[in-house]
Amino acid sequence: MRLWWAPPALGALCAGVAGETHAAGRSSSPLDANMSSAKSDASPGDPALKWFQGALNSEVYLPGEAYRRNTGVYPLICYVNNISATLLSDRFDLAALFVARAAEHMAKVPALDSERLYYELASRYLSHVIHYIRNSGSAVKFDADRIPTWMLNAGPQTVPDAGV
Repeated sequence: MRLWWAPPALGALCAGVAGETHAAGRSSSPLDANMSSAKSDASPGDPALKWFQGALNSEVYLPGEAYRRNTGVYPLICYVNNISATLLSDRFDLAALFVARAAEHMAKVPALDSERLYYELASRYLSHVIHYIRNSGSAVKFDADRIPTWMLNAGPQTVPDAGV
């Protein structure tokens, strides 16, 4: 059963995505071979990093219309989520790039009252990411022209109390 339309040439390639199997009973998806070896933890050994990543996408911290592309906070949310993704794939060089973009955005686009809590948590996350990458053994350099000195020197961050 095909779940979405695809041109006939792509239909056979994408059949495994829709759950079809070969006669031998194996899925036809080329991704199946790698699924068991996928990383399951974006922040091995750093529970604070994992907490920040979850909290920054929770309704507790996100402003109501945060995922609308025409809001001022949307680019920041995208930068923050790209940082999490690049950490997951051990691309610390790209994480550093998105840290700089996020910090620069926060300097140029001040938080609205409804976004202040997100900005505060994002600032702590960026500081923690800088500390995490520096202590990973990576030789990545952070852009001091775009990232405030206080953020570069903040060190590890503790997670806020549960009573936000």
